[in-house]
Amino acid sequence: MDQLSLELQGERFLEEITALQQKGAQLMEENQRLKQMENLFSTETYVLEQGQSSESITNICSSSDPQNNDSSDISLKLGLDCSIS
Repeated sequence: MDQLSLELQGERFLEEITALQQKGAQLMEENQRLKQMENLFSTETYVLEQGQSSESITNICSSSDPQNNDSSDISLKLGLDCSIS
């Protein structure tokens, strides 16, 4: 293989590494989001087992993670959502 061929192959490897790093970052973000959903569902299950009201669920969820203060709107629907696949 000549020098030009090696350089092109090296560039392709670097592009692939960059793409894989981006994919890894996306997967880590998705994993974090799924962990947050798991925590929310765990809290919902615990509260429902204790027989508390949906207002209690809101209070517990909003105070469960003081570091996550991103002012996002969290809504909770009680019951089974059949649209989730």
